[in-house]
Amino acid sequence: GGPDNIFVAWDNQATIETSGVDVALNWTSQFEDVGLGLPGGLGLNLQASVLDYYRTKQSPLDLDVEIDWAGSLGPTLAGTNPGAYDYRLFGTFSYFLDNKSVSLRWRHLPSVVGTDIAQQNAIIENNERVAAGGAGRILSYTPSTSLEVESYDIFDLSFNWDLNETWSLRGGVNNLFGTDPAITAASAGRPYGTDLSAVCDTAAEALGCIDPTGYSLPSSGQGATSGGFYDTLGRRYFLGVKARF
Repeated sequence: GGPDNIFVAWDNQATIETSGVDVALNWTSQFEDVGLGLPGGLGLNLQASVLDYYRTKQSPLDLDVEIDWAGSLGPTLAGTNPGAYDYRLFGTFSYFLDNKSVSLRWRHLPSVVGTDIAQQNAIIENNERVAAGGAGRILSYTPSTSLEVESYDIFDLSFNWDLNETWSLRGGVNNLFGTDPAITAASAGRPYGTDLSAVCDTAAEALGCIDPTGYSLPSSGQGATSGGFYDTLGRRYFLGVKARF
């Protein structure tokens, strides 16, 4: 019930800047068109999304450094979607014969680092720039022990068969090999016996690095993933019938 002073800034002070390129390739050919005496033909579709940078800044204050999230699970700025992979690949390889086709779809995500690593790298870059005479201030940080998230590949198999002019049958298997989702929160920790006073060397300490004050256990990160990018459902099957009138 006590009085308080509240300052509200009625403007958007955060900034977002991103750049990248999307590339698509489509190719289809009958075997006989390339001199092969085989029935049917092949089709290839490949889509790639390549990220150059994805930078955000929480506010104009120099203590809020600009963070480039490329190659990480970020960004974490409110209103943004996570998953700033350096690139993403989505490809489909198909075989078709008359009214039948079989397709193998491949989804690939490269390895990424956690959001804390991206934030730490931004602080280190800021501190090096300030130490070289740039504007701003040197900020402190304690080195993270988060582990890199491994690259991820998943395959889906499907078929389509036009039985006649009216009926068609389709089916397939998603996550063909039952690939587990990638773990996104594994950490090396700092087990007992680690020389905590030597985590930061003299040069790093001059640039804001602070030695940790306590030990921590390694963590497998089990149970932590990003369901928007990694398959959490496992292998599953589908079958459908379509009628055209």
